[in-house]
Amino acid sequence: GNGAAPALNAADIILEMALVLRPRLEALGFTVVMTRETDDPVNEGDVDVNDDGLTSGYWRTRDPAKADRIRDIDELQARILFCNEANADLLISMHINAFPEDAAVNGYETWYSSTRPFTAQNRRFAQIVFDQLGEWLPAAGYN
Repeated sequence: GNGAAPALNAADIILEMALVLRPRLEALGFTVVMTRETDDPVNEGDVDVNDDGLTSGYWRTRDPAKADRIRDIDELQARILFCNEANADLLISMHINAFPEDAAVNGYETWYSSTRPFTAQNRRFAQIVFDQLGEWLPAAGYN
């Protein structure tokens, strides 16, 4: 931030931001299906959701960093499966990232799939979000 904005803690605000976004999208006519509405994981129980033969529980005492990565990959796959089962037309995945190793690294990004038949719509949506972030973040006091 630039000193005027509060420090960000992703765990505290991303879910809140998604819950605020939901009624705004619904007001525009979208049907919104949330992968979660609490700070609980979608992949409860350490299930090998992506069928790679790995679970975080096995690695927890052997290699905690590897266990965290395995947990995150299975969690992401559980969310993707949830969206596929809901027959979603659009997946919005919100994150706040940090790079504490270099304070000069900053900014924001939007990603979209360029391998789907609807690439043009993906790109347009990502650009709209990117442009809005460019307006909202400075207005809120963030660089």
